[in-house]
This record gives sequence, structure tokens and C-alpha cells, in this order.
Amino acid sequence: MGKKTVQILGSGPSLKQYVVKADIPVWTTYTMKSEQMDTLDVQYFGMHHFEVGAEDGIIDQSNYPLEDIIKKFNCSFFTNTVSYMIAKALYDGFEKIIIAGVDMNMEDEYYTQRSSVMYWVAFCRAKNVEVEMYGHHDKPSFLYGYEPQNYFRQKLYTLKNWAETEFQTEEDNDKKHQYIGYIFAIDSILKEV
Repeated sequence: MGKKTVQILGSGPSLKQYVVKADIPVWTTYTMKSEQMDTLDVQYFGMHHFEVGAEDGIIDQSNYPLEDIIKKFNCSFFTNTVSYMIAKALYDGFEKIIIAGVDMNMEDEYYTQRSSVMYWVAFCRAKNVEVEMYGHHDKPSFLYGYEPQNYFRQKLYTLKNWAETEFQTEEDNDKKHQYIGYIFAIDSILKEV
């Protein structure tokens, strides 16, 4: 028998790199709820205040074992729903966690939320829980002192390509051009370094 496994899914670009396995439970955010998701063994999480009590069966602030998890792991580093999912998977005894679509590469996510996801991933790995991640969010932009910053530049171009293909509506055009502008500005600074 294989390892007790859970799939944690977000809506980021790396979800396209992953084939969801129907025989493995899926944990995802309440915002991902759809008819397609409902065909799977799915557990929805809604950790925002406005999602509490949104639907029976959703894990939210009212039924998440926060105090038990903080006590067991001596940590309360939660800056997003995915961090809560990873900590609960560890708490529930999962031996393998697959994470896809959790890219943490948008401006707000990267600066304010990525660190707690990476903390819980590292914590799980330290506890011998296998964590399989899709995308490049678990790798540093470059290995300081050992390699050039080319990896970061590659990540910028990946984000640029995503922005160009993801934002298709007229309302999204400004956002797309804003992201692409940021990317080119950062890339030009890196060329000077």
C-alpha cells in the first residue's frame, strides 16, 4: 500500500503541469468550487472571515483545529489558506503532500504569503513527509554565491508569458500590461547588476 497522500490544489499556472489523480483526496480553496471539482474526493477550505459557514462540510475558522495544530507544532505562522492546508495535512498524518497551482508569484502573494507556505513545506520535509511541488516556487531565485541570477530572469519570463496568455478580457488588459511592465523593469535592473 502506498503512502497516505493528499493533493493541495490552487489556481495558479503550475496547475496546468499536473494531472489530478481521482483516487487521491483533493484539498483546495472554497473559491475553486466547481462541478468538475465536485466529481473528486474534495475537501474545501475557506479560511477568510466571510467564508465561515458558507456551506456545510467546508473547513473554515469555525472548525479548523488551529489551537491543536499550534500546540502540536509550536508554530502559528499562517499567512494564507494553503499554509493552513499543509499544516493540517501534517497534523492528520499524511505521508505525502502534492502541491500544484500554488505558485505564489503574484506581487501580493510572493511578498506576504509565500514565506509561510515555504516554512510549512520545509517543516513537513523535516518531519520526513514527502512534498511534491509543481512549478518553481520551492526554488530560490538563484543560489546565492554559487550561480548567477539567470534563474530569476527565467522566472520573470515565465511570469510574463503567463500574464500575456492568462489575461484575455478587456478589463484584464491594464493588469496584464502592469505585470509585464514590472517584469521588464526588474529584468533591466538585473542586467545592470
